[in-house]
Amino acid sequence: SSPSRSDDPTAWAAAVESIWADSPGLLDLAGVPAPDGVADALARMGVEPDWALAAPEGAKLPFIHRHLDGAELYFVSNQLERPEKITASFRGDAVSAELWDPVRVARTAVAVRSEAGRTAVDLQLEPFGSAFVLLRRGGSSADAATPRAGTHEQPATAEVLLEGPWEVTFDGDGQSPSNVTMKSPAPWSGPGADAQALDVKYFSGTAMYRHTFSADSALLESERRLVLELGSVSDLAEVRVNGHNVGTVWTYPFRIDITDAVRTGANALEIAVTNSWWNRLAGDAAAGDQTRPGAAVFEADADVLPAGLHGPVRLVSGAIHAFGETLLRHKDRQQHARAKDAGQERKDRQEGV
Repeated sequence: SSPSRSDDPTAWAAAVESIWADSPGLLDLAGVPAPDGVADALARMGVEPDWALAAPEGAKLPFIHRHLDGAELYFVSNQLERPEKITASFRGDAVSAELWDPVRVARTAVAVRSEAGRTAVDLQLEPFGSAFVLLRRGGSSADAATPRAGTHEQPATAEVLLEGPWEVTFDGDGQSPSNVTMKSPAPWSGPGADAQALDVKYFSGTAMYRHTFSADSALLESERRLVLELGSVSDLAEVRVNGHNVGTVWTYPFRIDITDAVRTGANALEIAVTNSWWNRLAGDAAAGDQTRPGAAVFEADADVLPAGLHGPVRLVSGAIHAFGETLLRHKDRQQHARAKDAGQERKDRQEGV
């Protein structure tokens, strides 16, 4: 049973009896539902479910609900490593809805449909993704159909696959190769690892993937944004374009807006990928290294974890609509990153690095 014993009907009945047995007339014990029967009990009482969804089989999408003045706020979490496209149905009528994305710091207006006293909203969540859904009971119904987004609202108009060569350099531990040339981005350990990087499968640290791409005017049309899609990353990546830090990605969809750093013609792309300490410790165990302090936590045959840029890496050009002051703008992020870099440089100089 679970730690709370909530799945044990005998324990539940005993707990109810111990609490209310001496309170005759105050409660009909036979009418107290077990935890797994609460939904059925509420349905028999005519209480609509707060949340219902139409989703692919096996989807796991728990939620929490907070009541606000004039609005209802839901947090929805995708518990699986697969994208989910669902229709969520919320209790009550709402005239408009917004999707809040905390990872990309964006708010998107989404269309709502009223169905028998409920509000239906179509959602698409990334693998392990989550979102806040804000339902407003007041305002104009026109808001429900007005795109106000921090993400793509229209299909991409152009896509460019960034193929080789890719130069990969490691931050160096005295044993790593100075560089590896790859035809396309690939991890240096785990499934799909580049054959030239097999001797660094135990490397833990930061590897820099470098590539030069060309951007024509079609990719940089007015009113459109240029997004870099990395495919998948193990574990996180800092992206620079023409020397400008455009941000860090650490979770799906591993996508970042690079519009303000790109120029027509040749562009220098640098993606610094950092993995965890796991592979280095696994390598030490495989080599029989006993010099590390503390207890050994890895066996000699411990598996390595995927590490590196998996790809495919693409440039995607599409329409995007700013949500005014509520969207943390790309230039603000750039200024923050530059200030952070300047602060680190000052710290390094002070420490004599």
